[in-house]
Amino acid sequence: MLTAGKGEASYSRRKKDERICIVSILEHGKWYITQSVLNLNHSTSIFHLCLTFRYGIDATRNMTRNLTSSLLSSSLQSATQGMDDDCFGELNFLHYAMFAAFILSALELLNFLIKLSGETAVTRFGSISYIPVRGKHLDELSVKDYFFISLNKAATPPFVYFLLRYLYFEPNSQWDLSFGESLSVTTVLLPLPFLFIIYDFFYTILHWALHIKAVYGYIHKHHHHQKAPSRANVDAVNVHPIEFFLGEYNHLLAVFIWCNVCGMRLHIVSVVLFLALGGTMASLNHTRFDIEISLPFGFSRTTSSKRPRSKLTIYDTKAHDVHHRIPQSNYGQYIMFWDWIFGTFRPYNKNDRINPKAQLDHKIGKSLEYIEIEESSLKKSS
Repeated sequence: MLTAGKGEASYSRRKKDERICIVSILEHGKWYITQSVLNLNHSTSIFHLCLTFRYGIDATRNMTRNLTSSLLSSSLQSATQGMDDDCFGELNFLHYAMFAAFILSALELLNFLIKLSGETAVTRFGSISYIPVRGKHLDELSVKDYFFISLNKAATPPFVYFLLRYLYFEPNSQWDLSFGESLSVTTVLLPLPFLFIIYDFFYTILHWALHIKAVYGYIHKHHHHQKAPSRANVDAVNVHPIEFFLGEYNHLLAVFIWCNVCGMRLHIVSVVLFLALGGTMASLNHTRFDIEISLPFGFSRTTSSKRPRSKLTIYDTKAHDVHHRIPQSNYGQYIMFWDWIFGTFRPYNKNDRINPKAQLDHKIGKSLEYIEIEESSLKKSS
């Protein structure tokens, strides 16, 4: 009887463990399905991108043809009038809808490629590593988070439209895609570093102003409830709509200053690169990928010295990670040039304390502490 009792108790414990395991699998399966639904826009974005890519190319080609013919056939005044009649005057709701779908699909595709390439570089090639989590990771997004993210993504196509419309009528903007005086190094590559420097000058001041105590709680505080960003573009646009509006249209201000104030020519290809590179860097700033772009600036005088070679860091994702933990530092969006000038730059310290439970399971994007709590609650409920 005693032996039978022990056998039944062992059998009962084994069945209970099996039930706990099954419940855990079902709960994880439910979580993956939920995340798949929430992130369905990745796959649908690629589908939309395929549908709208041909229309986008056709529209761009037609707009470029109209603009070029107008510029070549008449003076600037008559060309401007002709462009208005040929292009923007004929746009209807379907054109705007297709344009919005194209822009949103491109954003989602960019976000997908950033995550995919970053994970591949870490896991397969080992060319980069993860930045250890030192602040508290926001494991669950709230309804307010999703609302702000959706609102800001919806505001992106109108911003791109107004930027293109300004460039369409800007005398110093170039649209001719034939290589030569219009499409050249001086109109495509030369403006890029200046655009980023101009942009970050105003953004650094804006970002600093948003951290003033009287303003911080109303606008920028929402973005800082994520201490260890990891979701790329999702965490990057998880800001108050006012902040998103000011940050996005700061790109238009930089283009205006370059073309109108400085009187410099700017090709549309350079603007596309400006937006694409900016979107990529802003997204990478909100991942755990340790990416640094530097140029050799100086070298040790003696080869036997163990002192590290000095370098000029152009871009470093760790700088923005420091800002999320220590807000009164590193206000720049893309570069830290103005933080160096204003004295607000704070270098990354690899010796800062690391909480092991705060680290992420990068496959599911949750902290180990969160996973442990969820598993413990599942066992208690079963």
